[in-house]
Amino acid sequence: MENKIYYTYLNLPPKITFLDELPLNIIEYSINKYGEENALQSLYAYYVLFKITNANLSSITFNKNGKPIIEGLNFTLSHSDKVVAVAFTNTNANIGIDVEKIDNKISGVSELSED
Repeated sequence: MENKIYYTYLNLPPKITFLDELPLNIIEYSINKYGEENALQSLYAYYVLFKITNANLSSITFNKNGKPIIEGLNFTLSHSDKVVAVAFTNTNANIGIDVEKIDNKISGVSELSED
């Protein structure tokens, strides 16, 4: 496996069934970290990781900083608004990804000129 990045839009059906495939420790981690309203994005990111890599999510542990770890798989998850991104590698390389909703309503910021 080489380095891979996937993203998807979060369009949840009225009945959410993917939670049945996630281990309880991941559900609890996501709810504790993001709150009940925002946990679904995190949980969907784990579900995407699971479906793409066939990783054993029940083997996830957490380091002292709370970062989730799966033996033999370096991965990172990011989510913002309705976008979920997953990046992973089975090499020893560090990998990272971040997605953010762009807010064009920032006041008091001017465009810089090249003069």
